[in-house]
Amino acid sequence: MDFTVQPIKISDLLSKKTYLIPRYQREYSWNSKELIDFWNDILGQLTEQEGDIKTSEYFFGTIILIGDMIQPNKPIEIVDGQQRMTTFTIFLSALSASFLDIRETLANKVWDYVIAENDDGEEFVILKNDTAGSYFADKIQKRLYVNDNGKFQDYYKNYQHILNREKNEDDLTDEERCIKYAYEFFIEKLRENNLKDILEKYNLSHEELLKLLRDQLLNSQVIYISSQQEESVNVIFENINSKGKSLSSLDMIKNEIFSVEDKIVPKDDARETWKNITDNLSKFKGPISKEKFYRYYWISRNTNSTESELYKNFKKKINKNDYLEFLQQLEKSSELYVKVFNKDEDLFKKHNWSDKDIKRFNYSITCLTDYFSIQQSQLLILVLCERYNVIDPKKPKIKKKILNGFIKSLENFHYLYNAITSSPNNKLETRYANTARKIYKASNEELPKILEDFKKELFALLPSREKFVDNFGKLSYQKETRSKKDKKSNLITKYSLRRFEEILGGNESLLGYSIEHIIPESKDNPDKVNNIGNMILLEERLNNLADDKSVKEKEVIYKNSRYSNVKLFLDTFKKDGVIQFNEDDFAQRRKYMADFLYDHISDELK
Repeated sequence: MDFTVQPIKISDLLSKKTYLIPRYQREYSWNSKELIDFWNDILGQLTEQEGDIKTSEYFFGTIILIGDMIQPNKPIEIVDGQQRMTTFTIFLSALSASFLDIRETLANKVWDYVIAENDDGEEFVILKNDTAGSYFADKIQKRLYVNDNGKFQDYYKNYQHILNREKNEDDLTDEERCIKYAYEFFIEKLRENNLKDILEKYNLSHEELLKLLRDQLLNSQVIYISSQQEESVNVIFENINSKGKSLSSLDMIKNEIFSVEDKIVPKDDARETWKNITDNLSKFKGPISKEKFYRYYWISRNTNSTESELYKNFKKKINKNDYLEFLQQLEKSSELYVKVFNKDEDLFKKHNWSDKDIKRFNYSITCLTDYFSIQQSQLLILVLCERYNVIDPKKPKIKKKILNGFIKSLENFHYLYNAITSSPNNKLETRYANTARKIYKASNEELPKILEDFKKELFALLPSREKFVDNFGKLSYQKETRSKKDKKSNLITKYSLRRFEEILGGNESLLGYSIEHIIPESKDNPDKVNNIGNMILLEERLNNLADDKSVKEKEVIYKNSRYSNVKLFLDTFKKDGVIQFNEDDFAQRRKYMADFLYDHISDELK
């Protein structure tokens, strides 16, 4: 085994070389705990000696590399240590930005450890982070040039681009959120007013303290272990403990697959497949990590496993000769996973589904994952869609009726169980995993029985009618919302009214509808008029006409509606030729809707 072990200062580590974090590596995931430890490691090494503040020797752990550190002719791949290397770069970027307000030359010198120049004066990044895509480069490795107008314009465009990306933090990936948080964490820590106690204690200027922090990091050391032989590096990687966030089971599984000799698992094939898995999951629009996806994949077809048990169970169950096939199956599943939960309409068009059926299926997925926030349902939905789309040729295609039967049962159950009554989810994952494994292994003839048994299980867990009706009565809808709680309440109320209309009118392809306050919204008594008892589902064009008109004036508009819930309202509250509806009627109306929904939805689960 040919490898080099060498201590190196961080200033030398980050000079004249390019390091690569490949896409198949785990994403940057440091949060406040790791960042506080890192900050304290730097700050805590500053010591007072004979009236002066000095830096100290400090060791930041071990990093493992593939490549030639002496004469690098291509990027050096980081196998372990990517969390620390990324944090070094983020800290130095924030430090350079902090120096800009003090002295540009200081900012430029620090920036040399982020972006360097070759002998031809061409710039190159020290750390190329493929897992974070362009966000890391745009957020961390681009900066404001004070005296260069051309570069300032480029910076400003990039700054606007980043601001637009960050407007809605839900649009950022987990990794991008961590990068953003880390950068802002260091920017805040480096502000003069946040360093005031230290500045006063040691009689330092802001510039002097920033220079000390710079020197403390750059003079600290790591030990690098490097080899140009990937197999050697992977063996070392599995057997060494390094400082930082502990390796996930998925990291260890990936390393196990990559450590197998080339004739069993060709490295190029394995690397390309792993990259495809990572690329697939990066396209997912919701909050999912590779680790969570993998765990759902594993427990939906193998055995129930905690995160910490996944690696052990993988080695126990999967033969080395099957590693590549396992990886390729995981790739297919990751591609399908993203298509299903991104609501890709083309996925079902190839099976000749109507637009109506596709939209209703995708609406169910939206309800489960977005409105009701039931992540556990994903492991069951994934295996159902795999069987329907035949990603494993050994498994026959299931019928559309079976697929929709399970999805509708999940939607019905979680509306009653979670969306309205907020019942606990802690035992559902095991149930869903058990059912998923039955579906994965079953013949098509066995599936109807599995569906019926599953529905019976869910029915037995349903909340009581009294609990449902009581919680339903608290639903409200506000046109102007700011808090996440109010937005969530709006979604559940809108779903409830839509579902009421779907069942009442026998129409599951509703489009162009909106929520109408029967008695107009009022600043005097908003809580009362925003209650679901005062809400009706109405065509959007009619809602615009109704606006803030009185109930009496709205009658002629309501008569033009095709919706059954509107006709029911008119029939119920029209007396002596006039609509008679006031705040005292809210309770009667919401009780009727709650009982109606509970009866029909629970009946569908019987």
